[in-house]
Amino acid sequence: MSITIKDGASGNTAHVNNQNRLTVDSAIESQLERHSESNGSAAYWYSTYSASGGEEVLYIQNTEGTQKLHITDLYTQSTVLSLWTLIKVNAGLTAGGTGIAYFNPNLSSGVVKQHNSFGNASVTGSIAGDTIFAGSIDEVARVDHYDFQGALILGNSDAIAFALVTTGVVHVQIHGYWNEDE
Repeated sequence: MSITIKDGASGNTAHVNNQNRLTVDSAIESQLERHSESNGSAAYWYSTYSASGGEEVLYIQNTEGTQKLHITDLYTQSTVLSLWTLIKVNAGLTAGGTGIAYFNPNLSSGVVKQHNSFGNASVTGSIAGDTIFAGSIDEVARVDHYDFQGALILGNSDAIAFALVTTGVVHVQIHGYWNEDE
């Protein structure tokens, strides 16, 4: 007895190789890509600053109401060997500094999400909270990538900040996307 497997769209028969295994193709789409393409809700923040040590150089606060902000990636680079921390900012504190806009990678969407972000200078007034993640830049000019896979989630009014512990020029980029509560 044999079984014929067909795809659900065009009725093409599935291929079985000489080891009696089904041959399939798949496409993997990241959550960041999916949210960028489907509803323009992806975002990139970038900050570069010559910090004197112990300064927060990028601050992001979600103010999009019921939509949660999922942080997917963090990229760091520095001109000197450096230590840094990613901090959950204590609730109720107001940050200030040089406002920065996020970049929506879906250039055709026209979507603008509600948030507060400061960078390209020292962020003031946010006062650190709990350390989420800490790291080091142990090779000058190398770009380091940290993949949070969207698991770092900011609810409404939640905020994070990237702080350089040591002195030097730092470049930091954070990627994320907004998603409606389920």
